[in-house]
Amino acid sequence: MAKINVLEIKVSEEEAINSAKLKCKSIFYRILLRAKKIEEVRLHYIEFKLVTVEIYNKRQDKKDTIKILVNGSTGGGSIIQDIPKDLSNKEIDDDIVQYSDKDNARIRSKAMNMAMRISHKFMGGTPEIKIKNIESIFRPYWVVFFDKVQQNKRVIYIPIEADGFKISRN
Repeated sequence: MAKINVLEIKVSEEEAINSAKLKCKSIFYRILLRAKKIEEVRLHYIEFKLVTVEIYNKRQDKKDTIKILVNGSTGGGSIIQDIPKDLSNKEIDDDIVQYSDKDNARIRSKAMNMAMRISHKFMGGTPEIKIKNIESIFRPYWVVFFDKVQQNKRVIYIPIEADGFKISRN
């Protein structure tokens, strides 16, 4: 068991299955799945890094703070306005927890690059960027499998955000 900071589950397993079925109506998924049925649904927690970045623009003598959420599995990041407030520290079975495989240097680099891009776009100039804080949070996902899960066999699955928190990817 691991004691981790998790976002609360707001999407039921049934809602996740319905959402996965809706995604299956796209042409891409219809070709990929070829009438396969849902075989299994699992709950899974994925580690994300919440990075607080301070941006100081010398030309405007202005300081801003932004938050960037970096997926510890894919390395993709998103600038976020607000993280859901229902973060709690819970004991979760290690079998359903996926820890980040990205080191802090890579997380910092992703956050710095995103902050630089956004500050160039909206403020101009070359700002001073500082990482103020990096915090681990775990997002719950319902993983909907469209084939039997077997060792050494490729399986098609669709992850559905169980916390109801939608983010766009960069």
